[in-house]
Amino acid sequence: MIVHIDCNSFFVSCERAFRPDLRHKPVVVLSNNDGCVCSMSTEAKLLGIKRGDPYFKFKELARTQNITCFSGNHKLYNDMSSRVMDTLRSIATNVEVYSVDDAFIKADTSMPLVEYGNFIKKKIWQDTCIPVSVGIAETKTLSKIASHFAKRYKAYNGVAVIDTTEKAKKAMSLLPIENIWGIGRKLTIRLRQLGIKTALQFAEMPQTMIHQILNITGERTWRELNGERCIPYEREATGRQSITASRSFAKDIYDIEYLREAISVFAAIVSRRLRRQHGKCTELYVFLETNRFHNDTPYMCKT
Repeated sequence: MIVHIDCNSFFVSCERAFRPDLRHKPVVVLSNNDGCVCSMSTEAKLLGIKRGDPYFKFKELARTQNITCFSGNHKLYNDMSSRVMDTLRSIATNVEVYSVDDAFIKADTSMPLVEYGNFIKKKIWQDTCIPVSVGIAETKTLSKIASHFAKRYKAYNGVAVIDTTEKAKKAMSLLPIENIWGIGRKLTIRLRQLGIKTALQFAEMPQTMIHQILNITGERTWRELNGERCIPYEREATGRQSITASRSFAKDIYDIEYLREAISVFAAIVSRRLRRQHGKCTELYVFLETNRFHNDTPYMCKT
């Protein structure tokens, strides 16, 4: 089984780790120039604040509702991320760091899966004071769905397990198509035009249609939803000649400060992997590309 560990409101949680008085209170973390929201607590979300909102638009709300606002401190967040990942390495030998605030491990344990998930959650909290949600399933994509529900529904108490076909179908029936890991905005529009609105409807599409409308990445997602492991499990670098940290954003990015912060996080991930293998770097490349699935704008890739 694959375990997905996702830190809850990570930047906010990092700030709260040193300000426990702010737990259960509205908190937002802003970009370095205090331009827009990068992270917000559940309490802030309930007040209507969304990721990407410009600070000036809710400045008065922040004053009247006692919302605590922090300027982004990515050195702190990278350090806290390292602590979380080190805790995971003390639990499992196969840790795949996916981003600054989430990772995959293999559930090599004889413990009941829910008990194992609670053990991971409690261990990370004990070591770092960072709350996490844990999803466990047969594939990476399904484990992502499990952690999605573990985070959003209190009844799971932070741990959700999808270990039967019935549970998988139930979870997918409740998940909008746009929330599937690996399904971008353009493909979401196309699938909705075909009447596909949920993950379950997508998973139940005939394979012949999948071949017609999806590329290999989309087909892998479809197979993963149907319980077939297709997305490879990446071990951490050990003596590799090159190290890469690259991610697709969930939505188009227009804020240069947000982009700079993302690049700094990826650079920190690469640096951490390099140090862990006691390596040296002679060249560093940063590459950016636009969404190749947009038909209304030209595709560009810059290094």
